[in-house]
Amino acid sequence: MDHHCPWVANCIGFYNYKYFLNMLFYASITCQMIVFTSNRVLTLVLSKEDVDYRIAYFIVTAYVLACVFGFIITGFFLFHLWLIHN
Repeated sequence: MDHHCPWVANCIGFYNYKYFLNMLFYASITCQMIVFTSNRVLTLVLSKEDVDYRIAYFIVTAYVLACVFGFIITGFFLFHLWLIHN
């Protein structure tokens, strides 16, 4: 069960597994919240013609990164819940 996790720069073991799961839970919830609440901003930026391309690039890049990171972290969190269940 003990292994070094580069995400938290610490060893994950029996005594700190709860905190590791909390970190995964909050990271996945945060990414999902960013994705769901920034849909309106993304559609607004992509639909207007007079938006500065630097701002549009930043918003689209942040949205894509939040989607990808949220998908990966949520999957990782669900995998760890499955490991606990079995």
